[in-house]
Amino acid sequence: MDESEVTRLCEELRALIELEGGVNPNALSRARWAIAALQATQCGDYIDKKLIALADGFEQWFRIDKWNRQDDGGPLVQHCLEDDLICIRAAIWCKSNDQKTLRRALADCSSRPASRSIH
Repeated sequence: MDESEVTRLCEELRALIELEGGVNPNALSRARWAIAALQATQCGDYIDKKLIALADGFEQWFRIDKWNRQDDGGPLVQHCLEDDLICIRAAIWCKSNDQKTLRRALADCSSRPASRSIH
């Protein structure tokens, strides 16, 4: 997969994050598809873990019973989605450009858990 395709998929996911949380089967399906396409790139364990966390986050964001569990209007789930997507984009970019930069990016994102499920 080339860099422009990765960028397009990440932009699609970013647009889905901007949608209002709650039941949205079409948006959830689009998120699953984009994440599966990114997983097919086989970018490594770190990125795979972040993609799994992102998938979990979208499952929460687009389901009525989970997106607002913290009773805060959903910003916590939305923020977690944004964080995971930023780390994924940075790690994919770094991996395709320079392994040293990848190690620095992973260190910057290492304080962010791979999964932040809101239970």
